[in-house]
Amino acid sequence: MSSRSTVSRQAKAGVTLSVARINTGLRRGRVAKHVSSRAPLYTAGVLETIVDSIIKQTAENVLKGPRDKKGVL
Repeated sequence: MSSRSTVSRQAKAGVTLSVARINTGLRRGRVAKHVSSRAPLYTAGVLETIVDSIIKQTAENVLKGPRDKKGVL
């Protein structure tokens, strides 16, 4: 008997967003009549990239943003 441990689709894809939750959202949201098994993986990857760029831009804006005389934003 082999002792294989289960690996989630999220771990296989190397993303931090939950692929299972995105899959549920796509199916319950009636986005399309049929949703392929790869659609949540691609969606998680794209969303992760977008969120990452937004967070980086926000952090840059906070560090370089205008401040008053006391150093407060």
